[in-house]
Amino acid sequence: MPSLPPRPVPALLLTAALVAACPGGQGDSTMSEGTGSPATTDGSTATDPVITAGTTSGTSGTATDSDSGDPTGTTAPTTGDPGTTTVASTTTGPDTTDTTDIDTTTTTTGDPVRGAGRIVGYFTAWAVYDRDYHVSDIPAAKLTHVNYAFANLSPAGECVLGDSYADIEKVYDGDDPNAPLKGSFHQLHQLKQQHGHLRTLISVGGYTWSTNFAPNAATEQGRAKLAASCVKFMRDYGFDGVDIDWEFPASPLEGQHYSALLAALRTELDAAGAEDGADYLLTIAAPAGPGNLANLDLPGIAASVDWINLMAYDFAGPWMGTTTHNAALYSPADDPDPNNALLSDDSAVTAILAAGVAPDQLVLGVPFYGRSFAGASGGQDGLYSTFSGAGPGTWEPGIVDYHDIVANYEPELERFWHAEAAVPWLYDAADDLFITYDDPESMQRKTDYITAKALGGAMFWELAGDTQDSALLDVLADALLP
Repeated sequence: MPSLPPRPVPALLLTAALVAACPGGQGDSTMSEGTGSPATTDGSTATDPVITAGTTSGTSGTATDSDSGDPTGTTAPTTGDPGTTTVASTTTGPDTTDTTDIDTTTTTTGDPVRGAGRIVGYFTAWAVYDRDYHVSDIPAAKLTHVNYAFANLSPAGECVLGDSYADIEKVYDGDDPNAPLKGSFHQLHQLKQQHGHLRTLISVGGYTWSTNFAPNAATEQGRAKLAASCVKFMRDYGFDGVDIDWEFPASPLEGQHYSALLAALRTELDAAGAEDGADYLLTIAAPAGPGNLANLDLPGIAASVDWINLMAYDFAGPWMGTTTHNAALYSPADDPDPNNALLSDDSAVTAILAAGVAPDQLVLGVPFYGRSFAGASGGQDGLYSTFSGAGPGTWEPGIVDYHDIVANYEPELERFWHAEAAVPWLYDAADDLFITYDDPESMQRKTDYITAKALGGAMFWELAGDTQDSALLDVLADALLP
């Protein structure tokens, strides 16, 4: 794709504290509760995302939530296009954009599919910059829902634009430059006109922008204001629902406040839907690590949301002592670190279902990226080895988009497969480079798991990470779509 022309400085640009894996996962875009590793500056991998159960921040841009991982993908990068200057701070006050003349008329029917038919993909605001990935690049026929990451939450508890240039100001071919709504939001409207089945949700928060959830959710008045603001934002900009990415409630009390906030949002969405003749959606991005999960009121959450997107990735990252799998389907018995025993898709799914969440309310998150480790000279071909730090990455150290892995690492490194964890890894013994990732084989195993457990579908962080021919998404679509 051609490089972007020089752009004006965005009015709002995320300051990234990116962590290790997807929007809500175990260590990418969220902070893991284990180590609190420093946040990164690129929002590549939900996330809101991207995103450990009590995740600590790591070095990537995806949203994650594992107890031992750092979040990836839930924050946006601070780097803009070459030769441009980016804003070093975000605007946190109420969004003052006048949406009076914006036509956001859409036909909203709520969730068009139930059960395993859901495929939810995160699109990040910052994808339109260095990644040069735009809404028009989304393979919408292979998705049912697009979550736009992210809207910010102001200290006053109001949903505001995260990056006004990317969101509503960037002019695309065919746009009226004087129209009040342009950018990716307008592109999403056009995409929905072309694909009548598609639904869009605005994701609020993410790892970097979750700070203001706790104080505003602590009171009934604060919850009511936040709910009203986010529903107004959704309606003003023509979305079909709200996806809350609070990373993460730090105590059971905050977990109770979270479920009360979602109840307020459900009430506000239902009232708006009654006025608009629409069934508006409410979802969340949830951690997969046991520490963060323990703080959630899962029955209370399930009573309000349409479904839960489980950030089942970032189980590995530079905050850990040894290498392991980024998104193991099952916990491998040969992992020598006892702290990793519950860091797997199946462990998280089992715990959530045991808490009373219906299987079709749980959507399994998968990563379209891998994690790399340098100096991994021991273990089993680099697996379970000590390491010297994050390895190379696509946009930041340690985080490698799947398309980059296919083009630049699979041809050169030796591939291994862990039969119990049901995921691959790559290893270069000469350079002591270890990469944990998902590929079509492991993705197929995860879709088989979704079907066997009668789960509500698949979510992934994030759209720009796949190959141009949608190698990973095709596996999800072939297995899960009707």
